[in-house]
Amino acid sequence: MNDQINLVSVLSMIVKRWWILVVSTVLMGSIFFTVTEVFIPEKYTSVGKLLVRHSATRIAEDGNIPAESINTLNAAARLLNTYTEIFKTNTFFNKIAADSGTAYSANQLKGMVTYSSLNETEVLQVEVLCTDKIEARQLCELILDNAQSEVERIGSGGSVIVVDEATTPTSPTSPNKTLNTILGILLGAVLGAVIIFIIELLDTRVKNEDDLVSKFDLPILGVIPDLESAMTRGGK
Repeated sequence: MNDQINLVSVLSMIVKRWWILVVSTVLMGSIFFTVTEVFIPEKYTSVGKLLVRHSATRIAEDGNIPAESINTLNAAARLLNTYTEIFKTNTFFNKIAADSGTAYSANQLKGMVTYSSLNETEVLQVEVLCTDKIEARQLCELILDNAQSEVERIGSGGSVIVVDEATTPTSPTSPNKTLNTILGILLGAVLGAVIIFIIELLDTRVKNEDDLVSKFDLPILGVIPDLESAMTRGGK
């Protein structure tokens, strides 16, 4: 029996049952789009920025930093990591939750807020991801506004200033409907091809002389004619 399967035979299988591939592709693409549209809530991101400064840092009138303040910049870089951890504490988020007037708990807010250092500088970016664009901006504003008072409460010898106010998001950050739909289409195409392949493998019937040669690699000595079809064509 000839069990060899090459690219040509696979393509022949797909072309033979092309409708399965089309139905599977359209169906999975539609399912992914519908799930994304109906069941996954849109989320918005508000962004703000803080600059971390050491208390000893001085900036000259011309905008240059004096040589004696260079070391304080290194200290500010270390303070950035410290402040990031401070702004992740339960104490800080409990205050934000209380001031926000929303039903979000401190733990919920922790999952909504992301802190990141921009390009290894002393600028700390604050991102708030929320299902409501207005709440996202308000929560980001609260974090920016309470950052300095929290630093003063800790008394770590530094300060933070707001360099970018919280933005009001205009479009959702997630979900990505286009990407999800494309993933559904690709998955549907793969699934359709697998279904076609399985059907062909399970179909061991010999329907004509070509199947006999391809499946068993045996020579054909003769073919029994279909007399009924011949009589029908002959009008008898």
